[in-house]
Amino acid sequence: MLRHKIKRATGIHFDDHALYAVELMRAHGEIILTARARVDLQVVDRVTGLTNPSVRTGIAVALEQARNHHGMRFQNVYTTLKEDSVFVKKFPIFYRKESDNRIQLEWEVRQFLPDKSQAYVFDCFTTRRAAFVVAVRRQAIEMVTSICRNAGISRPQVDVSSFALCNAMESSCVTSTDWINVLLDFSRDYVMIILINKGELQAVETCNWDGRHAMYGQTESEMINDVKGEKAQSESMKVDLFLRSFEKFTQRELGTSKPDHVWLSGSHALSGGWSKEIENQLSFCSSLFDPFLNMDTTDVDDNVENPFAYAIASGLAFRGLSEV
Repeated sequence: MLRHKIKRATGIHFDDHALYAVELMRAHGEIILTARARVDLQVVDRVTGLTNPSVRTGIAVALEQARNHHGMRFQNVYTTLKEDSVFVKKFPIFYRKESDNRIQLEWEVRQFLPDKSQAYVFDCFTTRRAAFVVAVRRQAIEMVTSICRNAGISRPQVDVSSFALCNAMESSCVTSTDWINVLLDFSRDYVMIILINKGELQAVETCNWDGRHAMYGQTESEMINDVKGEKAQSESMKVDLFLRSFEKFTQRELGTSKPDHVWLSGSHALSGGWSKEIENQLSFCSSLFDPFLNMDTTDVDDNVENPFAYAIASGLAFRGLSEV
C-alpha cells in the first residue's frame, strides 16, 4: 500500500509590533492550514531594531508563545527581514546559461551596494522578463538565526517579503494567471507595490510615508533624491503620496496597459480607506487579499479578523512546502 508523504512548512513574519506565523501542510495534493498565530511584541525599538538585544529576546518569547498557545510546530521554517536589511535589484537577463548569468548579475549588484560585498549574502531569481538579484545583510541573517535558535527553532531559511507575497498569491489561487495584478502590502511606515504580470513578478516599489518612493535596489542617496514632498503626517497626506507614486509606477511599468485587479494586504490594509480611494481615484477594482481563501482551514479557528495581515507569513510557508 502506497503512503503519501505529508509535508509541513512554517512562515514567520514580524513587523514593529507583532509576529505572524503560519503553518501549512500538503497532503494528497491539497494545501491545508494547520496553525496560525499572531503575537504582540512586548519590546519595540523602531530605531535600532534587531540590534537591540531586548527586541531579539522579545521576538524569541513571541515565538515560544506561538508554539505553546497556538500549536505551531515550526517545521521547515522560512522567515523574512525588514526591508532595510534587504537589497533587491532588477536587471535584464544577460546570458542564456544560468551560471554565466548569475556571475554577471552578482557583479552588477555589487556596484550599487552601500557597503562591502562581504557584508551580504547573494541570491538570484529569474523570470521570463527579468532577473532579480537579492543581497541580504549577513549580520541580519545571523541575528534572525540566533533569535530562532533561542526559541528552539533550527536552521531557518530567509526569503524576501515581495517574493513571499508573490508565493501567497500563487498558493491562494484567487486570480487568473492571465491577469495583470497589483498587490499592495500596507505596513505602519510604507506600502509595498508589487506588480505581478501574468503570474510572474515584474516590479516592486516601496512608497514610504517619509516622502520617499523608491524602486527596490536604490541606494539611500538615490532615494533621498527621489523625495517629492514632505513627510506624510496624516491619512490624507498618505493617500495623496501613495496615489502619485502608484500612478508613476504603473505608467513606467505598464505604459498604456492597466491592472486587471488590485489586491490589498498587510497589517494596515484597513486604515486610510485605501480600497475606496483606489476605486474612486484610480478607477481600479480592488479587494482585500485573503491568502487562506481557497485552503482547507478546518483545523484552525476561522474567526480571524484580518487574514490579509498574514499574507507574507503564508507565502513564506508556501515557499517552504515547495522546498521539502
